[in-house]
Amino acid sequence: MTALDARLAALEAAAVTEARAYGRWRRRYERLHFLLGVPATVLAGAAGATTFAQRVPAVVVGSCAVLAAVLAGAQTVVRPDQRARFNQTQQFALARLATQAANFRELTLPSISVDEGRSRLDALYEEYHNALARAPE
Repeated sequence: MTALDARLAALEAAAVTEARAYGRWRRRYERLHFLLGVPATVLAGAAGATTFAQRVPAVVVGSCAVLAAVLAGAQTVVRPDQRARFNQTQQFALARLATQAANFRELTLPSISVDEGRSRLDALYEEYHNALARAPE
């Protein structure tokens, strides 16, 4: 195993690890989106429906409305849907980079010069660092 081969393997492993981490965060934010959104919708619907019922105390109606507003506000501030989308984009970009590094290491590296290999390795590392430097919107 050459030094270039080892560095490409390390880049591939790092990209796969980062892609998995972004995938885990994506799933967390998707769950949070539903954990905030579904109860907010149910509480808002309950508050709206019970507003016209005369047997339901105003405290219950008001409590449902306030809780729905708090959950909707938390969802607006945290923006779990946008964060999930960002993490999904990062996950896919890093998984693609890992595939590119693996394909280059296994298919192209044996048939090119060392200078070409270093140049391509530097480009892959630059792409890796650029992907990690992206920030959510």
